[in-house]
Amino acid sequence: MATAQLTAGAPRRHRIRTVTTWILIVATGLIVPLVVTGTWALRTVTNTDNYVATLAPLVENPAVQDAMTTTVVDSLFAAVHVQDQVASHLPGPSSALAGAITSSIRREAEKVVHAVIASPAFATVWNAENRLTHKMAVSILTGDSASASNKLSLSVQALALKVIAELDKRGITLFDPIVITINKLADSGIVLATTEQLHTAQTVFHYGITLRGVLPFVLLAVVVLSLILGQNKRRTGLRVAAAGLVGVVALSVVLSFGRSTFVGAVPDKSQAVADAVWTTLLRGLSSEIRLLSVLFALIVGLTWLLGTSPTAEKLRGGLRRSLASGQAHAIEASHSDLVVHARREVADRRGLVAGIIGGIAGFIVIFSSSTTVAWWTLGIAVVLIVALCAPLLKKAA
Repeated sequence: MATAQLTAGAPRRHRIRTVTTWILIVATGLIVPLVVTGTWALRTVTNTDNYVATLAPLVENPAVQDAMTTTVVDSLFAAVHVQDQVASHLPGPSSALAGAITSSIRREAEKVVHAVIASPAFATVWNAENRLTHKMAVSILTGDSASASNKLSLSVQALALKVIAELDKRGITLFDPIVITINKLADSGIVLATTEQLHTAQTVFHYGITLRGVLPFVLLAVVVLSLILGQNKRRTGLRVAAAGLVGVVALSVVLSFGRSTFVGAVPDKSQAVADAVWTTLLRGLSSEIRLLSVLFALIVGLTWLLGTSPTAEKLRGGLRRSLASGQAHAIEASHSDLVVHARREVADRRGLVAGIIGGIAGFIVIFSSSTTVAWWTLGIAVVLIVALCAPLLKKAA
């Protein structure tokens, strides 16, 4: 009776174990992109120095320079009715020239803005403005800001003051009154995020901060448990790596969609800057996604190749025959089933080890703050995994 009950309960326990393993594998695919994104955000977005350093090269971006030029010049001409000012200083018959003179002043102002932006000294101003913008963004995201602003903007006040001073040197003093009432330009910055975007980002940021110390350990526990519960360790490792690959690919797709949505939501004149900021800020995240995609794909491919499926065994046999210049086929025919079975066990063990190596490398890539370290980690992981697989492809089956 007891034996019969044990025999009847075994399939049920096996089903529960299999279902649990699959749930953990799916959870891996869901958690990996969250951990990758959260780690990147906390390292780049919430750190003021890293944020400023990341955006520093944007000052040399032609699209950003054009957008700043347009914003500053439009702001100056909106604050001062230049054509009316010019007309008031011209004799009656000559007032018709006010339009042409105004256009000439606008072209001169645009040249001055470009010259100021291109000067080495402006890099300091650009970094200072980004630092202020970042502090404002963090205050909004954390809910500490008491500001009623409905958007996040990059101020052009400091740039406008430098442009006015340079125009003064060229005899154009129409904009001097703005120096006294510079706050008129407060709402004329380059919009980086709208109200809706800030609200969404605030929600995501809240959960990211809350879970930042938990998710990495949850991911590690999920991966380890799935390998413990999986009946076939190599196959389970392959599925975990495949889930991770699907997760990072899905994250890449979401970021591509998010980019168009993010840029399209800001005013037209700010879209070039918003696009450049998005691309620059997410460059590190995109690099991590590429690294993890290569790593996961390598683990999936090699652990499958080391598996016991007929296709994988035929492919290994073909590779061995190719490497042995045709000698492997004759040796292969003389091997017993016992030897083949032993080799399958070796392949399974090496496939599992390859998966573990890949998993460790994946964690290093995710949590490393250095791209160089991440690439070196990937390279070392590739060498170790290939070294594990090579003997199985060289020896006869």
